[in-house]
Amino acid sequence: MYYTLYEIRPEHEANPVHPSINHAHVRELVNQLYQELQEDPLLEPHYTRELGNDWQDDLERAIDFWQCALCKTPSYQGRPVPRLLAQRDHISESEVDRWQELFAKAAQQSVPAEAVMPVMNVANLLSDSIRQAMKAA
Repeated sequence: MYYTLYEIRPEHEANPVHPSINHAHVRELVNQLYQELQEDPLLEPHYTRELGNDWQDDLERAIDFWQCALCKTPSYQGRPVPRLLAQRDHISESEVDRWQELFAKAAQQSVPAEAVMPVMNVANLLSDSIRQAMKAA
């Protein structure tokens, strides 16, 4: 059985957050972020506790998520906030802040300079959603 995916969003919502960003930029951004996460003394233990020693599946899922969020492609099927809420007892405000710092660093190294601000706007919205969900839970 074959399924066809149809884009049902209005065209203006299906455009990337910035015209200069593409899938290769997003893949590089997420790869750079995960490299930073694996070397970070605050966040690495959390990720290793959740993922074990095999980060590859989560990396691919994160690439799909960020390609969907930044390039507006329907590559990601899921809801990240409930997944993170299940771990809320293990996630602190300082860890969310640190994740934002590492994401910003990876964005500056991976996407065109003119796309960094729109990319960070999306990342900040996600972080804000996580913080709000943590407070509400």
